[in-house]
Amino acid sequence: MLGNIGSLQALEAIKLLHGIGDPQLGKILIYDALSPSFRSLKLPYDPACRLCVKNPTISSVSHPETHANPSCEIQDPAMQIITPAELKARLDSGNLNALLIDVREKEEWEIDHIPQAKLIPLQTIPAHADALPKDSEIIIHCKAGMRSARACEYLMSIGFENVTNVEGGMDAFRKL
Repeated sequence: MLGNIGSLQALEAIKLLHGIGDPQLGKILIYDALSPSFRSLKLPYDPACRLCVKNPTISSVSHPETHANPSCEIQDPAMQIITPAELKARLDSGNLNALLIDVREKEEWEIDHIPQAKLIPLQTIPAHADALPKDSEIIIHCKAGMRSARACEYLMSIGFENVTNVEGGMDAFRKL
């Protein structure tokens, strides 16, 4: 069995160099360790995207706002987002008018956190959902924006309509 991702990348390179097999170009290979099984998702190619082109002008996907085309982002298009600068402006003005939730783990929170935020680790969101206000805006952040996006998606799936993800999370917020 292959020991790491590097081995998979090496096998893909060998397939490409020799013109054999079905290379995973434009696809994501997902391994489910519980089944165990593999599945492959085909990603749409967008020639107008600065990340998808043959010679990309973007070297990192940590800041989705740099994409020329939002179709390359793996995020629910119905999800509301707020930039770290917009959040900071609302915090600085004292006019947040929202519940700010940090879904990182307690150890991450103890290193650094936004004082106005309430810590509810991602895995505990379902247990806390009934206590969250459905009639108020809820802004959710994490380290880089992925866990908070999952929390937003979960809350939206159970009927919350006013949830917002902090784009780039604490990593982006700290840079302000």
